[in-house]
Amino acid sequence: MPRLFLTRLRRKLWRERRRLPVVALLMFAAGFLGNMHFDMTIMGLDRALVLGLAYALVFTPLALLLALILPSWRFSAEIVSVAFLIFGIAGALDPAYNLSALSQGKTIWMVLLSFVAFSHLYTSTLLDGITIASPKTRRRGWSRLPAQVLWDGLVGTPPHKDRLANAENTVSLDYLEPGQPHRRWVERFDKMTLLEEHQFVQEIDAPQFIRFRWRNVTAEEGIGFASGEKQVRITDLGRWRRIDMTCAPSRLPLRLWVQTWLDDGMGRILDQDLNKLESRAVAPVPPQPPQNAQPA
Repeated sequence: MPRLFLTRLRRKLWRERRRLPVVALLMFAAGFLGNMHFDMTIMGLDRALVLGLAYALVFTPLALLLALILPSWRFSAEIVSVAFLIFGIAGALDPAYNLSALSQGKTIWMVLLSFVAFSHLYTSTLLDGITIASPKTRRRGWSRLPAQVLWDGLVGTPPHKDRLANAENTVSLDYLEPGQPHRRWVERFDKMTLLEEHQFVQEIDAPQFIRFRWRNVTAEEGIGFASGEKQVRITDLGRWRRIDMTCAPSRLPLRLWVQTWLDDGMGRILDQDLNKLESRAVAPVPPQPPQNAQPA
């Protein structure tokens, strides 16, 4: 169990590898720009440089703690950083709005207004009409589980839906046509919604590699991950197996692509599936009655 805990912790830390440098850079820029008008030095260094570094060094560890302790709030880190950057730019243009005046009423309102405005743009669908074609998202993970277990859990082997990592939400996994590799995967999104995905296999070498085009027949084309191409490769590295996945939706809102890249969202989904498979592997097997036992 300690090994499993450490493995999951490493995965969480790895998924923050993009957010934390971006947050640090934004906070440094906010502190630097917001204090440019002060002709002062601190310990022989320019005040703007010192405060920029201070903002980055203080806020970045807080962003990491937020992601580990309250993962559903992790997006707040970049939202707050952008809000501070907006206000830092305002301070560079007008000293009355410098970040050192956070105790002033109008300054606090400006920060809150920047936070609310960017939060709405970043998390809502308001700007989702701006899309990009075939953006690739890549995810990578590692596990000690056998390649066949990973294949059955992540890719799936029809009709064995019970072997999937997300078996509890999978309604069916079967072939579209007898004798053909094309598959149909039906998942339960919530109590009222089913997602049906058709996978048209282009290349397969089980349990190492698969490439296919998919179409979510229950989703509107052009919205989110409605269709596209995906490939999965499982590489045996001795004690470890490396899982590489590449997903290229036909179209994706620019906001969602930025958010997914910064958060490594697809990698987090892979981690969730690996965690489920590994927990299942170490779960105690209930004792089975002898085959020749007679009913009481």
